[in-house]
Amino acid sequence: MSNATLTPLTGSKKLVLALVAASICAMFAASFAYRTMHPSLTEPGRSQAAMSAPSVSSDDVDHDAEQLSQMMGMLQAEPNNPEVLKQITEHFIRKDDFDRANFFAQKALVVAPSDPHVLYMNGIILFNLKRPEDAAGMFEALISLEDDPSARYNLGVIYKHFLKQPDKAAPHFQAILDNPKADAALRERATKELTTEHK
Repeated sequence: MSNATLTPLTGSKKLVLALVAASICAMFAASFAYRTMHPSLTEPGRSQAAMSAPSVSSDDVDHDAEQLSQMMGMLQAEPNNPEVLKQITEHFIRKDDFDRANFFAQKALVVAPSDPHVLYMNGIILFNLKRPEDAAGMFEALISLEDDPSARYNLGVIYKHFLKQPDKAAPHFQAILDNPKADAALRERATKELTTEHK
């Protein structure tokens, strides 16, 4: 039985491997830079695992459609029920269907204009519809009712990265650090935002 030997890399093979390695490093660097320059808002209840969506079975789709049908039936019976409007809005946010989510969120806002959850969802939806100024207005309205650390973080991100007003962003990030109820992950993100400049 003969011993197998590895053939040494020729100059051209080494060059190709070096180029591949360099391009992979460049991709990782670009991805990291993009995430740094374009931070996302926080959406309570949507973990990172949930947002990197696993495959959906037909049973899940059927169950989802059945739930939506039930909620729509409830809404038909009670068109001004804020809880049903919120559930339907959340359904479409989970589906990343922000146009439909906006339709029901606006109805919920008319029925329950001082509901923090309604204001939060409207802020998320408006941000995803590329309306950062309107989204900031919703988060401002929310924190005037209650000091929600997630809403403050989102407001800070919008001011710093999307409205180019870092002076308005900093107090919101600082308020998170001053709030003992803010969770550790959010405090860490707020600290990072305070210590890095937007380019």
